[in-house]
Amino acid sequence: MNSSSIITYTIIVLILIGIKVLFLVFPVRLTAVDQGTAFAWKTLIAIVIFGGIGLFLSPIAGIPDLWDPTVDNFHRFGIPILVGILYGIITIIKDIRKPAEHPLAVDENIHLELPLSIPFYTYGGIFLEILLRLFPIPLLIWFFSTLLLRGNWQTEVFWLTAILTSLYEPMPYMSESIKAKKYLEATGILISPLFIANVIAALFLRAYGFLAPLIMRLSFYLLWHVIYGGIFFKPKSQRMSH
Repeated sequence: MNSSSIITYTIIVLILIGIKVLFLVFPVRLTAVDQGTAFAWKTLIAIVIFGGIGLFLSPIAGIPDLWDPTVDNFHRFGIPILVGILYGIITIIKDIRKPAEHPLAVDENIHLELPLSIPFYTYGGIFLEILLRLFPIPLLIWFFSTLLLRGNWQTEVFWLTAILTSLYEPMPYMSESIKAKKYLEATGILISPLFIANVIAALFLRAYGFLAPLIMRLSFYLLWHVIYGGIFFKPKSQRMSH
């Protein structure tokens, strides 16, 4: 882990803290029941520590440094931006055809209003990518492959961790389908854009370093939550009334 990565991660941490302080002054409407926990000081401190651990373990786990010289900026930023935008377009088209219903949403408006949606989803994007990618994947690869298996089976352990972490976001949908005894629908979520996008983000982490999946998520959030959600989105009840 070089000094550039440490400086970059420090900037990311300062952004998180700055947004947290901003929302102490300007409270926001939470769009999902678990978001309050994500914005708590204890959770923020924990995620910062977790991210630091993941950053330290990344080179050991075969994951490129944040500014690895072998990774060019087109792969580090360009491709993730394109994939994030494509995922955003797919999500918007799906929502236009059938309004999104998140199982953890507090009301039918799953988006936050502008302009506070910009820092809100910036925080959320950084938080989730540390939680789902930067911390667990390097940690589990280090623990199982490096420590227990003496450096063997690194690729196999990566795929296992990539799949497990990619299930986190689709899990509420799967649980709802299982409760309704819609088992085919539950398994079908494994080929949904949500799950596939998470797997791609894990692949970006391993191939290009942490900034790649982070940029991919922020690009997606910009299109889906900030632009579409803040300008064009209408709650389901408003759509049905037209």
